[in-house]
Amino acid sequence: MKIVRIRSKTGGHLGLILMVLTVFGVCSKGFPAGEIADEQELQEWLANYEWLHAVDKASRTSRAGRLEEAIEEYRSAVELAETEEQKAETLLHMGQVYEALSREETIKTYRRILDECPASGLVPQVCFRLGELHRSISLVPEMESEECRRVVEEEMIPARSIPFFEKGVASGKPLERYVLFSRSYLANLYHETGREEEAWGILHELASLSLVDVQAPVFAGSFTQRILPQESRLREAKDAAEKARASARRRLIAWSVDASDPTGSIARIESVAQRYPDEETILMAEKEVERLRAALAQDLREDIERIPKE
Repeated sequence: MKIVRIRSKTGGHLGLILMVLTVFGVCSKGFPAGEIADEQELQEWLANYEWLHAVDKASRTSRAGRLEEAIEEYRSAVELAETEEQKAETLLHMGQVYEALSREETIKTYRRILDECPASGLVPQVCFRLGELHRSISLVPEMESEECRRVVEEEMIPARSIPFFEKGVASGKPLERYVLFSRSYLANLYHETGREEEAWGILHELASLSLVDVQAPVFAGSFTQRILPQESRLREAKDAAEKARASARRRLIAWSVDASDPTGSIARIESVAQRYPDEETILMAEKEVERLRAALAQDLREDIERIPKE
């Protein structure tokens, strides 16, 4: 039996309802055991129970490996959703199951979230996933070789993925986890497509991130996501920001290298290290500068050897 404490203005009735629900195991399907909830939260949970139960059932079916059955159960759960956020969350889960079955249906399901739930807090995550699906061949399920080749040639191109990443960035706050992921991808894609100024600008923004400014994400309309402890959400957000910052600094060093201009490369690398003087960046910069100086010394020795001897 799970114990849930509740503050109630009206007293016994809600507490009695909650005790009955916990005895029969209902609260184990959604309400956070051990948390202190107020009356409004419990009322919300009771009102959402049918939808929560349907989503939980589909989730358990998916974990059991019965994917087609889980898809149908998620379809039913979509019909039970009473808010845009609930609908978006259900479609997100359904899309995640489809990723093991059909790339086409996965994309259709995620696009439904953008079309039917445009105000959802899940839009940045969905946009990031759609961008990835048009970016990474490893995310393409098994298919006939001809179809696979068509997908790679027609869909795994920057022009397909960039709009999703850009929409994801525009849909969320700058330090949100999936916004950071999309910004990181965009830097690479802009670099690949010759949009150098924008690419370098994104990397410098990410490299300058302050973890002090990171806040735990708030899922205003999602009850099931909101029950995740704030400490856990904040830790995930800070981890994402820290990884994005470190990755950006590594790429700034890597992009500073021009094999045809080792002297200029060294100056650019040292400038990055001075601007972002954390231990990892400095060590990477020193290693790269050492390699470039060794290459310069080798070139000098070869030039000397080419001088005719009297």
